Amino acid sequence: MKKTIAVDFDGTISTYNGQEGVDYEPGKVGNPIPLMIERVKAWLAEGTEVVIFTARVHPSNPREEVESASKALKEFSLKFFGVELEVTHEKHPKFTEMWDDKAVRVIRETGVISDGSDVNDPLVKKDSDSIGSFFS
Repeated sequence: MKKTIAVDFDGTISTYNGQEGVDYEPGKVGNPIPLMIERVKAWLAEGTEVVIFTARVHPSNPREEVESASKALKEFSLKFFGVELEVTHEKHPKFTEMWDDKAVRVIRETGVISDGSDVNDPLVKKDSDSIGSFFS
């Protein structure tokens, strides 16, 4: 199965200096984040499909904003990756990974945070029959 990695734009591939909903200009992007630019280039070189995952193109936004954001993301993609990456606002079953600065990763089918940071959460069982026992 071919890998397809979805990468959030603002705060993950590009800096985002505005506050949520404030000072937002859909046609402007922040500075590239060097480590993520290099990661995406490496993934593309391996033949991995990379998709930009962003709320900038969500259809609830005014059409002009979506068009402006789409153009800016296309230009960014061509400038830094040499190809136009697909851009979406929707989670898709083909995504094998999702990289996002706001995400919290949980262990599949457990609800337990994968880094163990919920070790003191009273909802995480601590008995030997549960995943929570791994963090005891």
